[in-house]
Amino acid sequence: MRRARQLLGLDPSADAQLSQAFIHGSWIFENQREASRTNQRDNTALAFVGSVAAMYENALSRTRFAATNPSAQLLTQTISNEVYARLLRQMGLTPVLLVGAGEARKGVADSIAATAVQALFGAVAVTTAVVTRGLEALAEHDPVAALASLPADARAAAVFVLAHQAAALTSATISTQSWMLRRLFGLHLTRPRFRSGVAIR
Repeated sequence: MRRARQLLGLDPSADAQLSQAFIHGSWIFENQREASRTNQRDNTALAFVGSVAAMYENALSRTRFAATNPSAQLLTQTISNEVYARLLRQMGLTPVLLVGAGEARKGVADSIAATAVQALFGAVAVTTAVVTRGLEALAEHDPVAALASLPADARAAAVFVLAHQAAALTSATISTQSWMLRRLFGLHLTRPRFRSGVAIR
């Protein structure tokens, strides 16, 4: 954890999130009793937050480049698992991953390494005030008013996450009700506002 913390410029208060970032679902499945005893979860939720943050930064970087280097076509490519996996190896953090015995025998797949890196990004996002304030606002009884009271950077981050969730709701095969029951990022509160046509700006 110390090396990850130093590489990412975090303080010791982030250790809980950083440790979770390295726990793959296969390890939780094979060690359910230990996971329950220590209240550990896998890195899926952190990886989701981190993937959104990475997509945002990637799109922002490409857009800024295009603004100063005009092109006939603007490409906003996604980041591949291979790129994430290479980053994890370069950071020297692959041995820290906790995976199930079956996955360990096969070696760390790029998809597992990518999830870990995304979860690291998620840990950074969750432990910084900007994203945390935005997510807390989305869980308020009146998220529209809560978002309006935030600084511009926190509001932009929260709206980006909410827009990503809205896109997932319209394209995923998972039912809207299932997302709402999981109370993910305040969607159990904000979803009815989409039905009424109220937009968060």
